[in-house]
Amino acid sequence: MTDPVSDSVLDLFERDPSARLTLRRIRAALPGVSGVAEAVDSLVASGSLWLVGRGRYALASALGISSGSLRVRASGSGVVTTQGMKVEIPSSKLGGAIDGDTVLVRRTDQTGVSRWDGAILSVLERRRKGVSGVLRKAGRGWVLDPLDPTLPRGLPIERCGGPQGSVAWGRFQGDGLMLEMTESLGAGVTPALLITSVARDMGFSAVYPGDALEIAARAAASPPPTQARTDLRGLLCFTIDPVDARDFDDAVSLTVDEDGYELGVHIADVASFVRPGTALDDEARRRGTSVYLPDRVYPMLPEVLSNDACSLQPGVDRLTRSVFLRYDARGRRRSFRIAPTVIRSSCRLTYEQALAAMNGEELDCPGVTGCLGRMAGLSRILSERGRERGALGFGSSEFRVQFGEDGMPSSFERVPDDESHELIENFMVEANRAVAEHCGWLGLSVLYRIHDEPSPEAVTRLRQSLTLIGLGSSVPKRAGHAELAALLAKTAGLPSEGLVKEAVLRSMMKAVYSPFDTGHFGLALRNYLHFTSPIRRYPDLIVHRALEEAESGTGRRALDTQDAARTCSEAEQTAERAERDCTELMALAFLEGRAGSVFRGVVSSSEDFGTFVRLLDVPVEGMIPARYRGASGAHRPGSPMDVEVVSSDPLLRLLSLRPAGTGR
Repeated sequence: MTDPVSDSVLDLFERDPSARLTLRRIRAALPGVSGVAEAVDSLVASGSLWLVGRGRYALASALGISSGSLRVRASGSGVVTTQGMKVEIPSSKLGGAIDGDTVLVRRTDQTGVSRWDGAILSVLERRRKGVSGVLRKAGRGWVLDPLDPTLPRGLPIERCGGPQGSVAWGRFQGDGLMLEMTESLGAGVTPALLITSVARDMGFSAVYPGDALEIAARAAASPPPTQARTDLRGLLCFTIDPVDARDFDDAVSLTVDEDGYELGVHIADVASFVRPGTALDDEARRRGTSVYLPDRVYPMLPEVLSNDACSLQPGVDRLTRSVFLRYDARGRRRSFRIAPTVIRSSCRLTYEQALAAMNGEELDCPGVTGCLGRMAGLSRILSERGRERGALGFGSSEFRVQFGEDGMPSSFERVPDDESHELIENFMVEANRAVAEHCGWLGLSVLYRIHDEPSPEAVTRLRQSLTLIGLGSSVPKRAGHAELAALLAKTAGLPSEGLVKEAVLRSMMKAVYSPFDTGHFGLALRNYLHFTSPIRRYPDLIVHRALEEAESGTGRRALDTQDAARTCSEAEQTAERAERDCTELMALAFLEGRAGSVFRGVVSSSEDFGTFVRLLDVPVEGMIPARYRGASGAHRPGSPMDVEVVSSDPLLRLLSLRPAGTGR
């Protein structure tokens, strides 16, 4: 935040963006204002002004200079997102910046609508405080080879206290890339250690501040009274979650009469336990989200709340906020209401149990099998209505890692995309949609979940990508809901299905949080937010608090929704990247001892130096060197291909393949 003097200096330049002013002329234009020199220095440090030589200053934006966030690819090049533009940065022009840094970038050549080439001028803020990697002796000193492939290898490290080949974490010293070793993570590179390294790099911690833990324990021991709540403890409701779930945010219920359905979505009332302005709330806001890695969870809230007092465990009373949605027999929503409630979940179901019950198998929980059958009927109607409005069904592309007794990854299971998963997804979307409408009507200060439609340039890139696999003609100049849904349906079940889904997802803007409800393109909804997971997502907790304040008539808290939207979006993206990186590392560790094994794959891209193949049953991509390239078209993107593992190196994030049957 700038001070009044800085605002005055900046306003002076903004009135004439072409101005090149010395400090003397700036002072002359602001008579009687003290602290001008300090304000100019501050504006230069923040990247708002730029020293252009001979003591003259200019508005940085007028020179094509702006600040933004850097993302570095494994290839070494990067991209800076700044002021709605994407600036491509070659590896030679990173200027010492690393992935995640906030940087000053100068735009040079425009390459498309909102796309430029450029160079990084300076690092304004490092996202990472340090980095984990493998220690290596180099001459008289030591270096660290980061486990993150987007970072340069051979970073110099001081005060090295570990043996060569061990994994350590080093803190950055100043603005450069010099590290000081502060922690030894382990001597052997195991799968668990790889995951620990990713978590350490991303700033995740299993340790909570003592005052936050104390507040959580007190809140769990003394839950708020239930008298003022609607008592639903006699209602048949239950949870449906993955078999390894540890916290239960949501329970569902359904009643059917001659007029249609009343769906109940009952969400853990975390807001009654985590009060704003406390150390517990500060820590939850800092974390932003729970992080789910292959062998562990870093919860947003301490376990005394996330796994106990707030979790909708069966057979115990729990505080909830419920959304009741009335539908007619054709699945058209007629009304909804929201109320603070208390429930007692009848049972805890896994997705597999729910699916079996939906197929008629009797469960050891009275009434649930019949209720699930009726829920399945409503869910199918909602799915059809979603398709009619143009919602894009991407399904699940996630894998669950299974570990052996030795701690090594032993297999990978694709997360099912079946009717039980679709049921919960449909019901949660309906609740989130209704609450978004309600918050909009009341003008509540909340975070919405928005998803913009693809830009014309993004559609062009999508068409170019799909042309390589023979589907470019399927993408019209303006790709709306219907066109993209038809494309996804056309490739469902084909080897290229995953590539097409990924290309379509890349063509769209990322879903993010925003103070403004501008709609969700992927779901084809005008109003949407996240309400159904307050145990693990901070934006949902914000919504619950706003509803509580509206219900009680208390004064609304001041909330910087712009800042909250930014930090929550960043926290979510960091968590997603960590989950993706850890899954890939586990895949490479799994393949490390399987040289000669054959796997199914699909060609994802082909370059002069080799062909990239994505494995279908293990979540990783590898490369076949160009010398194995066969007849024309054999390595065309989208083509199925059986491949043999040559070598796998988790530390270098490299998987070498060859076509099956080509021998050594």
